[in-house]
Amino acid sequence: METEKSCIAIDAGGTKMLVAEVASDGTVFNVKRYPTGRINQRELVKRMIDNIKDFEDSFGWAYGNQPVLMGIGIVGNLDIKHGIWNFIDHEFVEPTPLAAIMKEEFGVTCYIDNDVKAATIAECVFGGAKDCRDMIYINV
Repeated sequence: METEKSCIAIDAGGTKMLVAEVASDGTVFNVKRYPTGRINQRELVKRMIDNIKDFEDSFGWAYGNQPVLMGIGIVGNLDIKHGIWNFIDHEFVEPTPLAAIMKEEFGVTCYIDNDVKAATIAECVFGGAKDCRDMIYINV
């Protein structure tokens, strides 16, 4: 029997961070919300690491083994091909190898993308738009 697999999913925005564990079929096992506020990239990455550890301490992993992937939807300018988070806004530019940092910290492959784009894809694949031919996603 094949071991069940899940991923760590993170939505990191300007006001809050959501950490969840999600199965390959889109089933969300647990979600926990953390505040962010207006902070720099270095602090947000530190909080992200701390929040994932807190999430694991709070819930454990659904299948009893660590998730096999991590996906991060994050605000700002990104180089998704190389996993680099370039900046939150134009006033503070600090290219951060976010995917590499997370892989080193947690031992799993990490992918990053724009938070709104990631939410749109999730709606198309698992959410309300999964059976739609056309869809518009408006993020407010």
